[in-house]
Amino acid sequence: MKKAPLHPQLHFFVCCNRRQNSPLGPGCSANGDAVYAALKKRVQQRGEIRSVWVTQTGCLGICPAKGATVAIYPEQAIATEVELSDIDALYEIGLAKKKIE
Repeated sequence: MKKAPLHPQLHFFVCCNRRQNSPLGPGCSANGDAVYAALKKRVQQRGEIRSVWVTQTGCLGICPAKGATVAIYPEQAIATEVELSDIDALYEIGLAKKKIE
């Protein structure tokens, strides 16, 4: 095993899981896709693509009634019911403890 030469200072993991006919509901699905796209766009606008990563994931274990679930590393924070109107606040949570270069 080898350590990767590049790693993020801040990493968002966005649930984009889709379920069909589940008692847990449909998953984050389209809401997750929209939050993922908005976070990616924000990172690109800020020119931080090397230091802030955004990754689509499957289920993160919390199925919100609305929006999507997002895990923030290394803050060890999980935000749920994240909607597009929350993108700025979510980004600021991630930046609160990290200085992005």
